[in-house]
Amino acid sequence: MICGLGCTPTSVQLEPFSFQFPLVLDYAGGLMTDWGVHLINMMLMGMGPEAPKSVFSSGGKFVLDDNSETPDSQVTVYEFPTYTLIWEHKAGLNNGLNGRSWGVEWKGTEGRSF
Repeated sequence: MICGLGCTPTSVQLEPFSFQFPLVLDYAGGLMTDWGVHLINMMLMGMGPEAPKSVFSSGGKFVLDDNSETPDSQVTVYEFPTYTLIWEHKAGLNNGLNGRSWGVEWKGTEGRSF
């Protein structure tokens, strides 16, 4: 059992006060909802308030061999009326945009910005 605001049974045994909760589906949605909410929000602030026309996502556990339940690799494509937003994460690579561990990139017909 994990006790925070209340006790909840879980299929995955977590260390008390650890940062493993984002990797258990009973508590969170993995990297997509942990990092994605912040980084995608930065993209949306830069692009405006349009709602997406469609969203497609695919992922799985291809890298980490542990007791986590959420995808360690995932690609999500948001189709907006005037642009496409792509979220991608791959755990364990430690290699993001331009050699950084994470980042946001705007890329268009007239250039790109990190």
